[in-house]
Amino acid sequence: MSHASKRRIAVRPGATGFSLVELLVAMAIGLIGTVVIFQVFAVFEGQKRTATSAGDAQQNGLLAMANIERDARMAGYGLTYVPLLGCNVSAYDNTRGTPAFNFWLVAAQIDLGAAGASDTLTFEYSNSGQLVAPGKLVTTANIGLSPTVVDSYFGFTVGDLVIVGSVGPIPLPACTMRALTATPTSAPPSPNPGELDHIGGRFNGPGGLAATYPAWDLTTQTGGRIYGLGAAPPSAAAPAVAIYTVANGQLNYQNLIQDAAATPIVDGIVQLKAQYGFDDNGDGILQATEWRNPCAAPAAPNPPQLPKGAAPGVCANPTNTDWSQVIAIRFAVLARSAQPEKPDPATLICNTTTAAPTWAGGNIDPSIADPASWQCYRYRVFETVVPMRNFIWAPL
Repeated sequence: MSHASKRRIAVRPGATGFSLVELLVAMAIGLIGTVVIFQVFAVFEGQKRTATSAGDAQQNGLLAMANIERDARMAGYGLTYVPLLGCNVSAYDNTRGTPAFNFWLVAAQIDLGAAGASDTLTFEYSNSGQLVAPGKLVTTANIGLSPTVVDSYFGFTVGDLVIVGSVGPIPLPACTMRALTATPTSAPPSPNPGELDHIGGRFNGPGGLAATYPAWDLTTQTGGRIYGLGAAPPSAAAPAVAIYTVANGQLNYQNLIQDAAATPIVDGIVQLKAQYGFDDNGDGILQATEWRNPCAAPAAPNPPQLPKGAAPGVCANPTNTDWSQVIAIRFAVLARSAQPEKPDPATLICNTTTAAPTWAGGNIDPSIADPASWQCYRYRVFETVVPMRNFIWAPL
């Protein structure tokens, strides 16, 4: 071994072998790499949030549409007897803090939201699988707890909800919703053939019927009629007065017959707008001018109004025939992304959405849900037209 190979290099304790300049250059390269990595990560995460939020908005919008469309297609089932349309139904539920409540007997009702706010949609339908027309009263049913005697008790079952009303001069007397507690075929049986009892229980108020309903007169075609709605709650297939509203960025649902309050069912919904397809000329075909904006919600106890007459229509109290001329509903839901986008770094102003979204019925104001930062979000509009098939097919 040579002398040179035996030489040892003396290194001072703690020395790194790199000069200060080299260390500074290495640190600068590391910092630049870190900045680049975090910039790429920030861009990727921003794109990921945008895609995820858009996907959530699309999913929420489709889910909201599916729920509303399901009830809209059922609207009017079993409730197509025109002479009773528009009566004010007096109902009762002893499980609520305020047991007495009311609703209007119409297949589809739209209440205009105030100052651009979301509209309210209400759809009503029965669940009776046997009765296609309301029965006739054969004796007068007086105010109070008297039973109701009908021409035929076929299709009526203990536990069913029924609506008793009277056909005659406009305005119609109030209708009454009751739950059957005995029929001629139940045990114990009602005293008389055709007698339907409705005394006691969850849906039978202590005051009985809200009005006097005379026996059916074949000559004048006026008098008392009784709807069979089907099994009362808690039956899973109960009839419905389905109400859809939007509040706090959520679509809310309430079946007025069985729910004391609305329940959120879909997140990320900030607007709900709807129009009547009002067949003003009665030809069975909706012209472009027969799509009408709804009227403002009435103050109790006034009835809901319809936009009648030449386009765009004038809000007025409808007749029962007017309600049968609503042969379609057009509605749209506005879904919003869950994650807001960052404002423009130069102006510090959000410009993700710069104009109000639109649908077939016009503009939809997205600022209702968040006036200060609505432009930071992305939106998706979902809309459809639903024919009121139960009224279209009713003459058949």
